[in-house]
Amino acid sequence: PKTTEPESLSFVDFLIIVWNYCSLSYSGLARYIFEVFDPERLEVIEKPDVEAMYRMLFSSPQHDDRLIESIYPFDIDEKISKVDFIQYSSTRKKEVNKLDGNSSKNRRLLSIGNITYNNTDLIEPAIQFQSRMRQLFGGIGVWNTQMAYRERFYSELESECSTLSEVVAAIIKKEIDRQLKLKKTANDLLLASKLKIKQEEEKVNAELRERDLEVEREMQILRANARDTPMNDALAYLEEKKRVFQTIEFTLDDVWKRHEM
Repeated sequence: PKTTEPESLSFVDFLIIVWNYCSLSYSGLARYIFEVFDPERLEVIEKPDVEAMYRMLFSSPQHDDRLIESIYPFDIDEKISKVDFIQYSSTRKKEVNKLDGNSSKNRRLLSIGNITYNNTDLIEPAIQFQSRMRQLFGGIGVWNTQMAYRERFYSELESECSTLSEVVAAIIKKEIDRQLKLKKTANDLLLASKLKIKQEEEKVNAELRERDLEVEREMQILRANARDTPMNDALAYLEEKKRVFQTIEFTLDDVWKRHEM
């Protein structure tokens, strides 16, 4: 990702770069290297570009022409497409005995002289560097999981975007959208939970009010049935005492005296 200031890199940008590189498959590494040598996005590079690629990756003043010839099927103009470069760079082991020896394309993948090359030999320094980074940042197991996660959820973006830079930007956007969606879902669940609690509270309050009304109705029935009976006299006496009590005013001194008694 591009940084906002020259010669600066934020911690978040650093983590994005580490994740992107460490979660790449062999084909992803081959694509990454190809795009470094195809800044104009022509989707094709020449044999001298591949030779320069070898010198850069191996930090060598010379390139191994036999290795390059054994792996890549250049056309008559000594060019190779992006698709072919990725395909022929990302096979970890060649099954030489299963290749059709009569095929000119397959003969390029066979041994030259007494030397047999693996298809990934050219990008091997990038593979080794990725392995060291994986060991330093979490361990191989963590990154195998991340690589599988990337393949499962972002493979569509890998094929849709023309460059890895665009892939990373699309992945970041997708993750931001997913987080916003999760946040919205969480907020919706919280609001639904609050609404449910409020509804339950209103239901309980309604039941309590109904219960109070039922008690009041039962008291009214008791009063009606207690007419001209000792119960009626007792209720009347109680009501009178209650009325008198409500008319009496108590001071703090009275309360204190009652407390000391």
